[in-house]
Amino acid sequence: MSEDAPPLRPVTEWSPGWIRRRARNVYRRPLLVGGIAAACFIVIVVALVTTAGTASGGAGAESAESALVPAIWPAALIVGIVVGLAVAFALEVRDPRVADAAEAEAAAECAALVLLASGERTPERRRRADREVPPLVELASDGFRLLHTQLADRSFQLQLVAVLGDSPVVTAVVAANLAAAVARQVRTTLLVDADFETHSLATITRKPQEPGLANVISGEADWASAVRSVVVDRDRTMDVLPGGSFGRMPSGRDRMLGAADAGLAEVLERVSRRYECVVVSMPISRRGTIPIPVSARLPAVVCVRVGRTRVLGLAELMAALRTHGAVARGLVVWEREDPLVGGGGQGNSPGA
Repeated sequence: MSEDAPPLRPVTEWSPGWIRRRARNVYRRPLLVGGIAAACFIVIVVALVTTAGTASGGAGAESAESALVPAIWPAALIVGIVVGLAVAFALEVRDPRVADAAEAEAAAECAALVLLASGERTPERRRRADREVPPLVELASDGFRLLHTQLADRSFQLQLVAVLGDSPVVTAVVAANLAAAVARQVRTTLLVDADFETHSLATITRKPQEPGLANVISGEADWASAVRSVVVDRDRTMDVLPGGSFGRMPSGRDRMLGAADAGLAEVLERVSRRYECVVVSMPISRRGTIPIPVSARLPAVVCVRVGRTRVLGLAELMAALRTHGAVARGLVVWEREDPLVGGGGQGNSPGA
């Protein structure tokens, strides 16, 4: 964001609709509520049993504890659940998460292009060619086909687009499936990974992370030698340029990002001459920085995870895009569970 821009602050409305959204997000975080409730339950039971044993003293302590535990545990459990819900709600109010597509559109001041829900089933992979497709690249998805249609021009062309998001895995999955949808339309497609921290795209496509984009920018490799081919359908492939690493670059994260910022536009200009469509996956850094390609003023699609993306974080990202002159094409609302990576099986599919 620009240094002159005033810091954004979360909006607390306390309207019935706003409260319902916060309660819905609390319901989506059962592990948090359960963990707090269990901790409170244990603390209450231990404290009461210890107090009763100390007060009884001597030989009557053991009998007092055995008689007290069955009587207090239901009450302790109820108190723990109430405390867990209260703490989770307070955390949600303090830093709200996006509850639905409407709230995402309001925070981003941008339209939602597609809603990716968990109800869509992934067809079984029976053919050999289907089994060669990475598990998180969906064979048939109306959602990603619709996303491609929304982004393409009247002649169904999509030359260059960047996919942003606060989750490296979700961002990479959306970018990979968008690129696959384009490649299935018999378009030469390149998927570029600008994630130099987690290399999520290399994991999803099951390709080595080096050499990659960082090696191309630093002059260690040519982009043509760093590209790998990935099967996306029968007789259909797309090329992938992994993130790579800055082996010969000066040490220091700021210098690394500065070099990547300076070299990215040149690399994209070169690959755009070879491919009909270039999709760039660029998750927001876990350290909170704005993605590198923002300053390249690429047309961008922003991934929003329902129940997990911060409302304030989304608003800050959209403000940074506008400040740097980037064009936000719209939002991809992710209403699924975060994908699992590393298993390599069909059960890892986000549509499962």
